[in-house]
Amino acid sequence: MLAVASDILFELSGKRFPGSCSDIVRPCGQSCYDDPVWDRSVASDSIGSHHHVEIGGGHIRNIGCGCRNTCGCGSLSEITLGVSPVTSIIEVKVDGVILDPSTYRIDDYRRLVRLADPDGTNPGWPHCQNLALPDTEEGTFSVEFTYGVPPPPAGVHAAAILGCQLALSCSPETIGECQLPQRVTSITRQGVSMVVLDPFDFLDNGRTGLFSVDAFLMTYNPHRLRRNATVISPDIRERVRRVNT
Repeated sequence: MLAVASDILFELSGKRFPGSCSDIVRPCGQSCYDDPVWDRSVASDSIGSHHHVEIGGGHIRNIGCGCRNTCGCGSLSEITLGVSPVTSIIEVKVDGVILDPSTYRIDDYRRLVRLADPDGTNPGWPHCQNLALPDTEEGTFSVEFTYGVPPPPAGVHAAAILGCQLALSCSPETIGECQLPQRVTSITRQGVSMVVLDPFDFLDNGRTGLFSVDAFLMTYNPHRLRRNATVISPDIRERVRRVNT
């Protein structure tokens, strides 16, 4: 019943608190030079951070050197782990060796950034790996981490109360102690008595009928949204970076 209560409150709260999870991923590098015509040997000239590359037919094309971030003046060796927000890194292994935690950090709750080694060099993240081998072998790369948004104390308390009431409603011996709204209503009209089922009006309004539970829902999802709003646009570029989050 606690699992059922958590599922119900997850949906009614707009899916804001999915909880904390852990995962192990094998990142794949992405080349900065996806254009098949790129060849340093045919570069006729270079100015600043771009190369002038002849692509045939007398055409010249500017191709950037390296992966430059939209925020900052330089480039970083970084990867994304496929989910957000990342809350902690358990361990990072390259060639089967666990890296020192001081050699990486998390930015923007989703980017794993490679920092310099104690000797001052920065080898960056591997661009490729052998996915057929376990991550204890040479030529592999893996990241174990935790992610998600745990529910606040009010949400944990609400799930406990709702789970308890659901459990009470399951047994004939304790159903009378259950505080959940009852759907069975007795109506007498013009001398005729009948028993009808009351519709789930309270659930239609995103509520359960329990004060503590509904207080949590009113606080964190007052407008009864189905999920968090998201804005996606190719024209929106990053303006800030949350370093070492």
